[in-house]
Amino acid sequence: LVQNARPEKLMEYTYRGKFRIVDGDWYQPVLADLKSAPFAEKARDYESKIDALFRNSQMKDVYLNSEIITFEGCDFILNQF
Repeated sequence: LVQNARPEKLMEYTYRGKFRIVDGDWYQPVLADLKSAPFAEKARDYESKIDALFRNSQMKDVYLNSEIITFEGCDFILNQF
């Protein structure tokens, strides 16, 4: 029986980055509204794609998830962490 055992402290890191979509999608002004249905739908779609990419990589054992926090302008840059 182990008493007063300290739980293992896990470290979590957050990384921010940008992706530029160069073909196959476009920016719409409604995506500037973070509470809009189009923003939520497109964010889920890209989060799913990013998650699949990392979960099928060498980082799969340490990767948790992605979150799209905004879409920017006509260049369609994804900000994510």
